[in-house]
Amino acid sequence: MDSNQGKGKVILKDKVLSDKQHYYNTAMTAVKHANGKDWWLVKADCFSHRLQEFLVREDSILGPFYQNITDTGDFCNFLGTIRFNNSGTQLASGIYGKTINGLYVRNRVDLYDFDRCDGSINYKQYYMTPMDTASYWD
Repeated sequence: MDSNQGKGKVILKDKVLSDKQHYYNTAMTAVKHANGKDWWLVKADCFSHRLQEFLVREDSILGPFYQNITDTGDFCNFLGTIRFNNSGTQLASGIYGKTINGLYVRNRVDLYDFDRCDGSINYKQYYMTPMDTASYWD
């Protein structure tokens, strides 16, 4: 970390973390580990209906670790997203609303409990939110 005026230097680059995975149009987010130093990187693995996690440490990146998802609001879409709350104890996934064949679908938020120590994710519940027709809806 002493190199480059304290900004550190790259000691290894272009290292593949996970080969043959679906990274296009998928949600990804990060949250600080409970130890206050490391980070959890969480990404949707859309082909296998699960979440993929990496533990990013100062000197290494561990993973991928996989967690199967009990239920999901289809965050594997370019309109989908996943986000942590401010304390990092809950993860929410959602997708912006849409109508298909005149039926209202989506605009759903799924809520998960997250353990910042071991990275475990547990499905909690989901919410259907009203369609906002005042803005871009499809």
